[in-house]
Amino acid sequence: AVYSDIYEPDPTQFKADGHDVHRHYIIHNDLAILAALKHMKINPDWISAVWNFDNTSSMLDEDIELSVYVKVLSAIVQGPMGADRMDFTMRDSYYTGTRHLGTIAHTRIIDHARAVKVDQAWLLTYSAKTLDDMLHALDGRQYMYRNVYLHKTCIAGSILIEQIMHNIGKMTDLHSRVMDLDKFLWLTDNIIMEPLIMQCEDVELLNQTKVLVLRYLKRDLPKLEYEKQLGEYEPYPVVLKTYQGDSDYYCDITRVINRIDPSMFSKYEIYFTNHKGNVISCEEALTSIGYSIPQQPYKLVRVYRITPWIDS
Repeated sequence: AVYSDIYEPDPTQFKADGHDVHRHYIIHNDLAILAALKHMKINPDWISAVWNFDNTSSMLDEDIELSVYVKVLSAIVQGPMGADRMDFTMRDSYYTGTRHLGTIAHTRIIDHARAVKVDQAWLLTYSAKTLDDMLHALDGRQYMYRNVYLHKTCIAGSILIEQIMHNIGKMTDLHSRVMDLDKFLWLTDNIIMEPLIMQCEDVELLNQTKVLVLRYLKRDLPKLEYEKQLGEYEPYPVVLKTYQGDSDYYCDITRVINRIDPSMFSKYEIYFTNHKGNVISCEEALTSIGYSIPQQPYKLVRVYRITPWIDS
């Protein structure tokens, strides 16, 4: 809901997500960033291509050298063991007091990464001896999702925040505050508190939003009424239809990742090198150490009671 309040539908975007849409907008419109990229002789389109290697624009056809390396660069940045995933896992585990879950031997993994040319194509490879380090890191990432990101209280708080932001979007021009990059710098977590000091012609909506903010501050969150774990392809329970048709409830359905997903390595064309120096797939590397995937992705279905939004 908040995404649709701010970003207009754009069929040229690769992902319908505010974070992914806005990072492209920033590198193409922020004057300071554009000046820095120009100084380094970097075309912002190249960065977009790395972020979206599997759906890149035709400009890569005009830059053969970049097109050769784009998948390697993308794998380094956002692959299953990319800088982005390792960074947020270690950072979030540190700040949530769960460092025992998000410990990653990042230096060892990076030191054993190589770009290898195979049949005129450059591929990112890791030494197979880092597999145990990767499995530990990916296990930790899964545990972070289970115990932090998808914790029932975290989801309850997110539901409340989303409703607050949706209401703020009705009372202010949130779109311009996001697209104006000078104003965007001031959009911090404090925006949640704005309704407490805001003036608005729609007094009823403003008062409702103030109550939501106070509920959030008091941790008076939506209550979990129903929860069920389903296999990835298992049909939803019939009882869910009852909740989905009731405005007093909020249904949250999330796909939970498995520990290691070989298809993600295949997607980014990431391979391993064994002790003989041969390039092998992720599946072959796992087989070589006798590892089998212990758990497949599953769906987590939860229903929260969200009313009354306003205390009686």
